[in-house]
Formats: sequence, structure tokens, C-alpha cells
Amino acid sequence: MKRLNHSLRFFFCCFALIFFHSVVAQNREVFLSRNYDYKFQSYLNKQDVSFHSSIKPLNNYDIKKGKVGYEFGVPFKGFNSKEVEGHKSKVQVRFFPLIELSGTAVSDVVDTVAYNMGIGAAAVVQAGEKFNARIEFTGSKFQYPDYLKREVERTSVGADGQLWHQESNGYHSTNLNGFLDYRPGEVFDFRIGHGRNFIGEGYRSMMLSDNAGNYSYGRITADIWRLKYMVLYAHLKDQGANKDHNYQDFDNKFTTVHYLSWNINKWFNLGFFESVVWPGRDTLLDRGYDPNYLNPVIFMRPVEYSTGSSDNSLLGIALNFKPESGWTIYSQLVLDEFLLSELQADVKDLVKPDPARISGWWANKYAFQLGVKSHNIFGVSGLGVQSEFNLARPFTYSHGNSIQNFGHLNRSLAHPLGSNFYESISFISYQFGNSLLEVKMQFFQQGHSTDSTNFGEDVFQTYRSRSREYGHYTGQGIARTISAIGVGYNYIIIPESNLRLFADFTIRNQNWITKRTDIFLSLGIRSSITNRYSDI
Repeated sequence: MKRLNHSLRFFFCCFALIFFHSVVAQNREVFLSRNYDYKFQSYLNKQDVSFHSSIKPLNNYDIKKGKVGYEFGVPFKGFNSKEVEGHKSKVQVRFFPLIELSGTAVSDVVDTVAYNMGIGAAAVVQAGEKFNARIEFTGSKFQYPDYLKREVERTSVGADGQLWHQESNGYHSTNLNGFLDYRPGEVFDFRIGHGRNFIGEGYRSMMLSDNAGNYSYGRITADIWRLKYMVLYAHLKDQGANKDHNYQDFDNKFTTVHYLSWNINKWFNLGFFESVVWPGRDTLLDRGYDPNYLNPVIFMRPVEYSTGSSDNSLLGIALNFKPESGWTIYSQLVLDEFLLSELQADVKDLVKPDPARISGWWANKYAFQLGVKSHNIFGVSGLGVQSEFNLARPFTYSHGNSIQNFGHLNRSLAHPLGSNFYESISFISYQFGNSLLEVKMQFFQQGHSTDSTNFGEDVFQTYRSRSREYGHYTGQGIARTISAIGVGYNYIIIPESNLRLFADFTIRNQNWITKRTDIFLSLGIRSSITNRYSDI
């Protein structure tokens, strides 16, 4: 009865916050949320639109400059909005609630109920065109289906990437994120924040995604001619073997990320990616944020060589083009480490296998993405499709020093699966009015390590624990094969917080040591301002 009373009080607070709204305002911030971002895609996919859409989240100036917000902007009701007139600018302050109340029924589990209950608030401040700030805080209590619970227990973080603390009947976590954005003119934009970033055109990113939890960062972007350049400085944490969930006890590490987006013309985009990760402390001293990596110029490899560094670097290239209006073909290639001669041996062995040829060198580490998306197909407004293929070789994103992996708080900074996998994932989406109907199909296979052999799927394991030098291939180890198909419906209630009613139905087949099929039915209401990658 006591637990029921707590639930009723929680629901009553959520109900009151939803309907306690009065003043009209306009939403100008794009959330890192697929179901929110979808409405902008039909405009960005037009062949005659030149827009740097790979660097996310977009800020309000980008939206206005690209006229995306004006095409899709719909007035909505906000909370306690207050405008202050200045001599040259207008300051607008808005507050609104963030809530979630959802439940999931699982076909073969009768003694466990999966659910998520969360409540919080957000504040937004805008001062003319130069200043933009946002802060959000939520507290959540949740329980996961069995397949996801095992991963949550292993990594100590939830599907949203945040550290959890366990209670007798579930888990709970808090989420604090926000940013302060300053644009002094037409070219530069400066942002400091605690949150996430994303590089790419796909559902996944093999370069930098929003899969991992929030981290503190500084970001500078420059928009000149057909070029947009981003440099990101971030403070990360490595949990390692520490299982007490005390954030302050985790090891410090840092990263600098560079990305150059070049719109060669309105329908062809070329992107260059680079990142480096280093530990906050090595065997000699506390390095902190190494001043050598404050260099804002892309291609830091010469800096590494000049300092004698063995830090973890990634290089990448992206090709995106629009063969016709409404269609976008996108791709990413990330190189962690490789030798051309060893790569050629792999290609030869793929084309014409030869048992006598030595191939499959462990350090041929790379990741690849190829995808296509289209909107308003068959002349139907709001109807779109997207399909992509992702692959990561064993040991990609890992390092000899496990702290220097390309990850944060036990979650990969790139693909949620880490490495040693291949995946195909597709969507058919239809948006009409405030509704979004979507069908999702997914298949992936990943090789897993044994207690005695590291097969390279876990980016947090040192690659020095590998068992051999050659003979490595994508999917090696104990195969885990997942196929899933689902249909979901979303209805927008409050656009500013992306508050939605939703219903999802999913059938998931798993073949990993044993075979099992799960059927999930989820219902709820949620302020969908971030992506959650539970499809692992």
C-alpha cells in the first residue's frame, strides 16, 4: 500500500505539471532525439539545400539560418515564460517540466514488470541572437527487461548512459545536463556544456555518437564559405574495475575531437574526422588536459609524434551526397590502426581464400557505415525510409592502456555494440500532424569473448590480452545473433519538451548459446529529449 501511495503521488505531480501551462513561446532548439529530429529531415534532404547537418546538436542560429525552424515551427504552450526588453535584444526565459511514466509487458516473464518513472524540469534562456542557455535535471526510477538488465548490471549504467544506484525493487539515477552558447557574429559559435554530441547523418555514428552518458565539454564551431569546422574538448571518466558507482573515484581521461564538414556543392558533402584520447595521469605525472591537444587545427598526428605520445587516435572520412532531391546516401570510414600490406592481404583472402596466406592481422582496426534515407517518397508528405549497414572490426576503439579506450562510463563513444560486429537496421516512418508511426527492423551479429580469450568486442578491454596476432575476423568468438522487428506510434503533446504519448510493439529473437524469442509491449508518456539505445 505504501508503494502504491508513492506511485499515486508521483502520477499526480506529473499530471499537474503537464496541464499547468499558459504562455505561448517558440521552440528553437533541436534535441538529440530521433523522433524529434525526423520532422527536419525532409527539408535537409532536399537537393538544393546546403546545410551542415552532420554536426549535432544544431543550435538555434543554424535552424534560423537554414529556415528549417520556420518551415516546421508550430506555436506551442510553455511554462512561466518571461520576456525582458533590452535596448538591442530581447531576453526570454522559459521553464517546463520533463516527465516519463511508462511500462513494458514481456511475453515470457510473469514475475517482473519493466517500467520507467522519471520527473524533472528544464529552463531555457535566450538573449537575442547571441546567447542561448539550457539546463535540465531529471530523476528516474526504472526496471529493465531481462536481456537489457544483464547489460545494465555489467556496465553499471542504464540505457540512457547514466550511472544507476540499486534499490530493492529497481534502479534509480539522476541526469543533469545543459549548455551555454555564445555566437558573437556570423562565423564563430562557442559552447560550454555537460551533455553529448553527435557526428553523422545516420541512426548510428561510427565517429562520435550520443550513446555514452553526459560529459563536460567545450565546443567551438566556425562556419566559413562552404565549410563548417568543429573542435570539441571533453573530460571523460573511465570506471574500470570500480563498482561502487562513485563518479569521483573513476579515472580521468580527456579527448579532443576535430571535424571538418565541406559542402563541395549543395548535393555533395565531404567530412574529415579526428580524435585523440589520453589518460589524466600516466606513470610519470598528472597530465590533466594536455596543452598540446588544445591545438584547434585538424590532424593532430604530428603533435603526437613531436611529444613521443602513444595516445589513442582515430581518423575518419565521411562521404554524403544527394543523388536526387529527397534522397541522401551517407557513409563513414574510421581508421583506428592498420598497415596497407596487411589490409591488402585481408582483401585478397576475401576475394580468393588461400589457407597458405597469412591474413587477419589483429591491428587492422577500422569501422564502416553505409546508409541511405529518403523523405516524402511516392509523393506522400511525411513518408520516409532509412536503411544502414554498420561494421566494426575486432579491437577497434580499444587501446593497450584500457583507460585510453574510446569510451566514457563503460559506454562506447561510437556504436553501442562497441566492436567486432556487423549490423543492418532499417526504418519506415510516417509523420502526419502530431503523430509519428514507425516500423523498425534490425539484425546484427557480434562475436563475444570467453573467460580465457579476448575476441575484441569490448572496447574497455586492453588489446594486449589478445590470444594471437593473425586470423582475426569480424564476428569471431561466441556468436550472438539478434533479429528484431517492431512498430511504434508517437503523439506529440508539448513540442517544447517533446512530450509524447507512445506505444511500441517489438518481437526480438536472440541466438546466443540458447535461442529465445521475446515479445514486448510498451505504453507510456515521455519527454523525449534524448535517444536511448536499448536495441543491443
